[in-house]
Amino acid sequence: TIMVDGINELKAMTPFAVFNKGMDIINQATDRNRAQKMQKPTAFYFLKFMDELNAVFLQDAAAMQIKHPERRDHPIFSHIPVFQSSKWKEFLSKMGMHLQTMERTNPLDAGLEVAMPAIKQRLDNVSNILETHRTNTTESFSVLKRRMDEMESNAERRNTELLRRFGEGLLRAADDSERSIVNASTRPMTIANTANTANINNGTASVTVSPSLQKCQGYRPPTQYESLMMLYYVWYGLGPYVGCPIDGGIAKADSEHKKLWRTHFSRSDNRRYGFMLAIMKGMIGYARANDILLEVAVEYHESKFKEHKCNIRGFANWVKNSGLVKKCKSRGRTKKDDTAVANEQALPTTALAILPDETANAPIAPADGAAIEM
Repeated sequence: TIMVDGINELKAMTPFAVFNKGMDIINQATDRNRAQKMQKPTAFYFLKFMDELNAVFLQDAAAMQIKHPERRDHPIFSHIPVFQSSKWKEFLSKMGMHLQTMERTNPLDAGLEVAMPAIKQRLDNVSNILETHRTNTTESFSVLKRRMDEMESNAERRNTELLRRFGEGLLRAADDSERSIVNASTRPMTIANTANTANINNGTASVTVSPSLQKCQGYRPPTQYESLMMLYYVWYGLGPYVGCPIDGGIAKADSEHKKLWRTHFSRSDNRRYGFMLAIMKGMIGYARANDILLEVAVEYHESKFKEHKCNIRGFANWVKNSGLVKKCKSRGRTKKDDTAVANEQALPTTALAILPDETANAPIAPADGAAIEM
C-alpha cells in the first residue's frame, strides 16, 4: 500500500470502516499491554488485513479514475458516498501527483517503498517475540537466583547449628569429666543404687539424700514433643531444658541414680519414659552403626517423626519394628549374652567422641512393673 495524506479520513467513510473501528480498539488495548496482542493473533491479523484492504480499495479506485477517466461513471462511484465527498477530490489530486512521481522514479526504489511496510511488520513481530522471551528469561533467572540464595542461607544456618551443637557436646563432655573427678574426691560415701546413706553418729542413724536426686523429685518429662530434636534436648538437658531435672538431663539422672530418681513417676510417666528411652537407643544405635554424630542421626529421622504426627509411642514402635533397637524377651537381671557384647565391641568409635552412651545399656523402664520387651 502507498500512504498518501488524507487516506485515514476516507477509510472511516468506506464500507470497511467497521473493521477499522475494531482495529482501533485492539491497538488501544495493546498499547497498554503489548503481550496481549499475541494472545489473540487470529483476530488481530484479520483486522489488520481488513484495514490494509480498506486502504488498497481507496488507492485502486483513485488510480482507476486518474488513469482511466472514462470509468468515473461506473455505478460503484455513484453508490458509495465516500466518492462523492470533497475530501475524495482532494485525495484524487494528491494521488495523481504521487503516481506521476512514481512513474519518474527508479522501479527498484518503488519496489522497496512498497516492500518496506511488510518488512517493518516482520521486524515488529520479531521484536515482540524477543521482548516476550527476554521478559520470561529475566523472571526465570530472578526466581532461580532467589531460590539459590535461600538454599545457600539455609545451608549456612544448618552448618552453624551443627557446629554449635558439636561445640556444646565437647563442652558438656569436658564438664562431665571434670565434675566426675571433683565428685570422686569430695562427695560423701553412699551406698550404690540407693537414694539414702545411713551414717551412724554416736549410735544415731541419719539419712542423707544427694542434692542431684533431690532436684529430680517432682520432675516429669513433657507430654508433647514438637520435633524429634526437642526430645533429644529433653533427654540430654540441652537448650531450654538445661538443668531439667539435673545437668545432663534424663540421661545423666539415669546414669547417676538408675530407677531411684523416677520413684515418683506415675504409670503413664513410666510408659512415656520407656518410649523416650527406646527412641534414644535407636538413634544412638543408628549413629554408631553409620559412624555419624548423634545430632545428625536425630535430624535424619526428623521427617519420619513428623510422619507419625510427633507421637512418641507410634515412633517408638516404628524404631523397634525397623530394627534400630534389638528386640529381646524379658529376662530380668541377667548377664549380657555374647552377641550383645560382640555388637558393642564392633561399634565404630571415630567421629563419636561426644556421642552420649549413658543410656546405651540402661534397661527400659517398665510401664506396669514388668520389663518392656525391646
